[in-house]
Amino acid sequence: MAGIHVRLLMGAACLAMTAAANAPTCSVAGGDAGEGAGAERGAECRADAADDAAHLQVRRQVLDTRPAPGLLHAGGRQPVDNCSGSCPPESTHYYPADYVAGSSGSASARSPRSGARQQVATGGSLPGCLRGAHGLSGVNLAARFPGDPGFYSDRNLVNRRPDITPEPLALVDAGNTDDVRAAVICAKHAGVQVCAKTGQHGFDNDAGCTGGVQINVQKLQKYSLQKSVDGTPYVVTFGAGHTLGQLYYKLWFYETPGLMIPGGVVAGVGTSGLILGCGRGFFSQSHGLACDSLLGLKFVDANGHLQTADASTNPDMFWMAKGSGGEFPGIVTEFTMQAYPAPTDIYEMKCSADKAQMGEVAKRWLAQGQSLSDNTKIFTHVTLFNNPQRVFLAMACMDCSSAEKSTMAGQFWHIWSGQGQGCSFDTRDWLGQLLYESGVQDGAVQPPHPSALLNPWQGYGKLPGVGSAKAGGRMGYHWWDWSSSPGSNLDKAIGALARYTYYDTVPGPFALFVGWYFTGGVKINSVAKQSAAYGPRDAKWVIHYKHGWAPGQYNSVMTGHHHKMASSFDPYLPCTGFYNYKESDLTCAQGNTDTWLNAYFSNVTRMKLIKGAYDPGNVFRSRVPGIVVPTPAPVPTPAPTPAPTQTPAPVNLALDQPAWSSSVEKTGLEPGNAVDGAMFTRWSSFFADNQWIAVHLGGSAMLSRIDIYWEDACAATYKLSGSTDGSEWRDLAGTIGGRAGLVSTALPANTVASYVSMVGLTRCFVNGQKFGFSIFEIKVYGTLGVPAPPTSAPALSPSPAPMPAATPAPTPVPTPAPTPAPTP
Repeated sequence: MAGIHVRLLMGAACLAMTAAANAPTCSVAGGDAGEGAGAERGAECRADAADDAAHLQVRRQVLDTRPAPGLLHAGGRQPVDNCSGSCPPESTHYYPADYVAGSSGSASARSPRSGARQQVATGGSLPGCLRGAHGLSGVNLAARFPGDPGFYSDRNLVNRRPDITPEPLALVDAGNTDDVRAAVICAKHAGVQVCAKTGQHGFDNDAGCTGGVQINVQKLQKYSLQKSVDGTPYVVTFGAGHTLGQLYYKLWFYETPGLMIPGGVVAGVGTSGLILGCGRGFFSQSHGLACDSLLGLKFVDANGHLQTADASTNPDMFWMAKGSGGEFPGIVTEFTMQAYPAPTDIYEMKCSADKAQMGEVAKRWLAQGQSLSDNTKIFTHVTLFNNPQRVFLAMACMDCSSAEKSTMAGQFWHIWSGQGQGCSFDTRDWLGQLLYESGVQDGAVQPPHPSALLNPWQGYGKLPGVGSAKAGGRMGYHWWDWSSSPGSNLDKAIGALARYTYYDTVPGPFALFVGWYFTGGVKINSVAKQSAAYGPRDAKWVIHYKHGWAPGQYNSVMTGHHHKMASSFDPYLPCTGFYNYKESDLTCAQGNTDTWLNAYFSNVTRMKLIKGAYDPGNVFRSRVPGIVVPTPAPVPTPAPTPAPTQTPAPVNLALDQPAWSSSVEKTGLEPGNAVDGAMFTRWSSFFADNQWIAVHLGGSAMLSRIDIYWEDACAATYKLSGSTDGSEWRDLAGTIGGRAGLVSTALPANTVASYVSMVGLTRCFVNGQKFGFSIFEIKVYGTLGVPAPPTSAPALSPSPAPMPAATPAPTPVPTPAPTPAPTP
């Protein structure tokens, strides 16, 4: 076809989908959550953009405001008060992408806890709950339903393949964590599932949430950095709404030295999908997979509570977060990761050769694979295209000395062996490399300036006229050995790759791209396989193949070719894959769910148990079926054989018991709500420190632990006190650090009490403000002795010093009338 040509794009996440004569724009789609610096560009193309134009009118964010000039220099910071109007929610800096003038469906700026507090309805529709009856104070969701303005365009993701068009019941644009919590509460209440989307690059459109609630978390843009934390030089905490471009920009310009995290190089890819899938990328050989630098996260659980997961808190969920990808049973709202100094000098060599040379280039490259993948300063990959039918080799050296560059060049030319043409040699800093990989040189980043990275709708995959894609990936576990590999399964797999890329290939202008990346090396392989959900820890490389085509055209032809290409690897490569390149219909799994799961994960049984424990009702869409472990039924002691007295199992003694407090914020937030067994009701105090709540346990009891389920308005510090008579109180566990979500406190052995109190000393900050102490539920576990109900409710009067525990006033005792003296 006249006027059709393909340009080499290094590292783009998405493919050009269609082309035609006089094509003024490029139609792209398909990207992924784990893409590294692959060599890929699409064809110049033209597509029917009517729907896409409507989509962009609503969703494309325009950088109406530029960062301050000081921000464009390393180490510069943007002051918090330099906001236009009001500062973005949950953000300590002003990011132009946080607010979009005139965007449809965006939540208006508001106090994070303004408005009436409501209790969730016991029945009703999903729309009714999302419109207010969710029980969280000050939460006014930006929710849309079929027929609302922008719904049918905003439901779409990057991949416009017709067989996976999202059909959600509702869209929620989450402006903060409470919005996510409310959406989860409503979905659970309505008996439907929820899914989260950020970069929208998932190949199978899992985030589209057909039949459920689609939650857009792009506005979760919190960002902070700490230095020298427990021996870790740089620790970054950021909201799950960041794309890679947004996060990389902040790490580079806000910090000195400029920093980065190990991930991909496609600016529009979401951080959440990449990290949860253990994404690979430009720095995999130097710092491991993305999840290997994960230190902790916050997530909303299936009950709508905000939880923390790290090595010591919810460790199963922390393990699950390292590789489970979209199967994670929660919605992550915040990540904490180790960051590293970003390279300031990246020297890259690239060459291309005819398709006939592909086999020899690939074998020579694999023959040096161990040495190259163990070199923590080198990133290298091989890429193939069906049009033009060529093979490309790229190799980059990061912050290398002249001698190191010379050594890399020797390896490069040994692999290339004089073949090829069109070689190039470039030196860039890290941000320059990122802009290049995202397409600044081809107009895919506008304006052509680093500040454009703050806009999530920049780079390949976010251009007008997006199209259809199908992708997959297979792992390899052997390097090429010239003495034993000829005629081996590896040799046959290379032959199959050449056949379906170059000879039995896709029709006309449509695109087939193959990226071949190392996934091994000392930084990756030295991590224990069972330390994370990520499965192919001992794999040496991955072949990533992607088909791209125009929306509505040749869908069956392109998916059919993809299936043939994937099937061709089945006899020669193990049935394992890289999750961020996952195929929902992985051919080698042959439709077996467990085979599919074992292809991507290290311990499927553990994943099922975690899913069953944290999401037994399957609120979060997942391919992992949960195993719910039932509570064993009590076994009665047979009669009449005498048996030793059994110690009763600890139970929640606070449930439905009398409770009272120092204050109540307002009607509907009484202390009884904290012991009613319902997680959607709560007690809340006045907006002051030193507030308390107390509960009678029904009698004298031996106590083992106290669980408190805090709202975001939690206690930063608090104490637990116990009393046997409601008059004399003693401290039970010292000063405790609080946080939103569950805080469980084990009590010393032989702790006996009839009353328990929580004395809140200091309050947590919520979006820069302090509210009251707010508790969903207090659970006091123990075994009762002889019941001794109180005659009256003791009054607690906390005294933070010298003993901050509650000090109740004694219960008044009536003075008896004097006995009359006997008459003499």
